[in-house]
Amino acid sequence: ESLLNQQGLTRDEFLRQIKFQLLVEKLYSGEATTSAEEVQKFMDENASLPEATDAAKFREMAEKSIKQDKLSQIFNEKFTALKQSAKVQIF
Repeated sequence: ESLLNQQGLTRDEFLRQIKFQLLVEKLYSGEATTSAEEVQKFMDENASLPEATDAAKFREMAEKSIKQDKLSQIFNEKFTALKQSAKVQIF
């Protein structure tokens, strides 16, 4: 709880964020694929990180990081398109 407080989050807010993140992953994980070239580029560009000493863990970290970036991008694109096409009227 003290870590959450340091981040300015309550337990409920944290759980809500985790649920939202899992939902986004479930909806768009099929669209967020990583290629061997992307992983290798990430590893080359981040070779100075401490994680780079263990090749298998570093590759896994690279894949997760790339996938998370793609999920964020996909969600933002879909959300923006949805907002633009929505016809919401406020009375």
